[in-house]
Amino acid sequence: PTLRADTDFKTFVINNYINQASLEDIARMANLSLSYFMRRFKSVFGIPAHQWLVKQKKEQLVQMLTEGNHNTKEISDKLGFKTPQGLYQFCRNNFGCSITSLTEQIAQNKDSVEPNAE
Repeated sequence: PTLRADTDFKTFVINNYINQASLEDIARMANLSLSYFMRRFKSVFGIPAHQWLVKQKKEQLVQMLTEGNHNTKEISDKLGFKTPQGLYQFCRNNFGCSITSLTEQIAQNKDSVEPNAE
């Protein structure tokens, strides 16, 4: 899927970022230079592409852990890390804790939510 003049840039990025290894790959897929892609990204999304991608990975990681997926190899593959060590470092850099601690925090928060009384 190449970005065409009639294709919505935001939709294109959202539909294709997860399958690409880097911003360069997404720009190439859109048939845009990296510098133009980065400028356009910031004008459309309001934040730099790298910052947006980190936010997406953080949300996806929390979602996977919330759903009970604790296989770090599988999670690291889905999030585009080359090794589980990359996932561990991402966790430390973005959550300030290990993936084990993050998993425990999510489990505690999930258990502390009370079901709606009807």
